[in-house]
Amino acid sequence: MDVCLIAFGNDVMIVADYKIKDFCKRSIVYRSVDDKNYEVVGEIEFADMKNKQGVFIDTSIVFEGDYFYKVSYGGHLSNSSTIKFTKGNNPIRIYPNPFSDTLTIEFNAFCVPYDVLIFDILGRNVFAENQITIATKKLYLNALPNGTYFVRIYLGAKAFTYKIVKQ
Repeated sequence: MDVCLIAFGNDVMIVADYKIKDFCKRSIVYRSVDDKNYEVVGEIEFADMKNKQGVFIDTSIVFEGDYFYKVSYGGHLSNSSTIKFTKGNNPIRIYPNPFSDTLTIEFNAFCVPYDVLIFDILGRNVFAENQITIATKKLYLNALPNGTYFVRIYLGAKAFTYKIVKQ
């Protein structure tokens, strides 16, 4: 199993990518600050898995620094994955802003498909693309009239909203 870590805001998203066909009903997520002494911080339920990927969001981090994670599945334990956690981290970059025809969305850590929706200032959905599987995605928005919009990105159980301007 591969484990991917994404830090955002005050949380860390742990994504377990199961390579085996039959996995157990749940996986336990462990965290350490020294890569030796691990504690249980949560679990990934079978019902929450999609496309052989399970997601857990660790909301219990207090201090900035290095964190190590392992995930169990059946009788197996993943290798340790490390992340340098900084409060307020934003894994998403959207540019240029303002834009004219093309808007780029870029993840500094990418491991799960994400959805992008764009709304006008009245809350109407004017653009949607689902299950994007690349870290850098160009959106061709030349059909949109000039104005202010909101981009909402759904990543696992988290949603991020950004204000953008088309000129």
